[in-house]
Amino acid sequence: MRKPLFLVAVAGAALAAGAEVETTRIHFLFGWKPMGRWTSGALVGWDRPAPVIDAFGKDGQQAANITIREPEASEVKINGVTRAPDGSYAAVGTAYIRTGAAAFIWRFSADGLLQKAIPTGAYIASAIAVVLDGMLWTAGVQKQTARLSYEDYAEDHDLIHRFTSDGRPAGS
Repeated sequence: MRKPLFLVAVAGAALAAGAEVETTRIHFLFGWKPMGRWTSGALVGWDRPAPVIDAFGKDGQQAANITIREPEASEVKINGVTRAPDGSYAAVGTAYIRTGAAAFIWRFSADGLLQKAIPTGAYIASAIAVVLDGMLWTAGVQKQTARLSYEDYAEDHDLIHRFTSDGRPAGS
């Protein structure tokens, strides 16, 4: 069986100037996985329902295949993932632990061996970016309680939250 082929186009100002667009061939079964995004020199995506992060470099080779290890969780749902300028990774989402659903930011070393889960309480991030100074910027929604059930969202909720590189809240 022939594997599906995914072409990545890397274009910038050269496209506007009429120059050729650079492409890379990636041989990987993407199936129904969420579409990845190009960030810090790699196409980064994730798998559902398995909590796996995949990244491919400009050369088309797989740069990372990281399984989120959350031993107390029965299920992990990734909402967004990114590659940091230093080659490490960050993801946001929820995990179903024994006390119920909980929202997290995860940080991973470039090889995936070092992993850190950072609980975010009643704030559920859906997108994340890591900037040059290591700060984490997230976009999401604020619930009224950390229960994360089907309750209403908070009336005055901040959509953008910022965290330090080690996960401490730094503003919203």
